[in-house]
Amino acid sequence: MVLGESAKMSLKFSQIHAAMVAKINTLAGFKQARFPVEYFGRTSNPLAHLGYAIGIQSTQANGNRQPTTGSGMEVFSTIEVIFAYRLRPTDAYPTDYKNALDKEEIVTMKLLETYPTTPQLQLRYISTSRELPESLEYSIHRIEYQALHYLKA
Repeated sequence: MVLGESAKMSLKFSQIHAAMVAKINTLAGFKQARFPVEYFGRTSNPLAHLGYAIGIQSTQANGNRQPTTGSGMEVFSTIEVIFAYRLRPTDAYPTDYKNALDKEEIVTMKLLETYPTTPQLQLRYISTSRELPESLEYSIHRIEYQALHYLKA
């Protein structure tokens, strides 16, 4: 991925986060959790059906050149989106798990759409992982993206 000249407008981490939150909030039933990504799965407290969190986990330079004074630089940021899907008692498990997988696909594709308010944001899908806590009350879905953006002081 390489940024075109029009995409070299600076994009703050908070702008990336806000754009992705706005995108997920258009999906029925999803609600941003008041806990960071790292709290999902530790206890049941931060979990709610279709509760989600977004974390910008790391950032690295794109290429070997460092910016000269006053100029910006292209970077890659790894972004993790996590959400919980409530699983009903075991007699409904297969149905709920399949529904959770469908929701995962919807979130994945929604976040890959264009961002009219931040056209310089380019996301690339990296991977997905899923886990079931011991309680089997929720399935937890982690979707990882990479954003190529431009930082400038």
